[in-house]
Amino acid sequence: MALNRAIAIGQRDGPESGLTQLQTIPDCERLAKYPFYHAALGEFELQLGHHQLAREHFSAAFRVGRTASERQFFGWRIDACSN
Repeated sequence: MALNRAIAIGQRDGPESGLTQLQTIPDCERLAKYPFYHAALGEFELQLGHHQLAREHFSAAFRVGRTASERQFFGWRIDACSN
């Protein structure tokens, strides 16, 4: 629920706000095992033009991805960081 809220705030108020919300979620350690937490961080960093940070977050999402299709998607997002 907190993750969805943070993403929604970031979509409404901009990537800086989204990152702030994501980074203030209590018990982020538990979210570290959830690939879409890392993907959300990556998306906001990418929107800000922080390609290296975005790549690191998408790589983390790839590592904890649970299915081949999730890993394929995160691989595409990693590639998007090269542009």
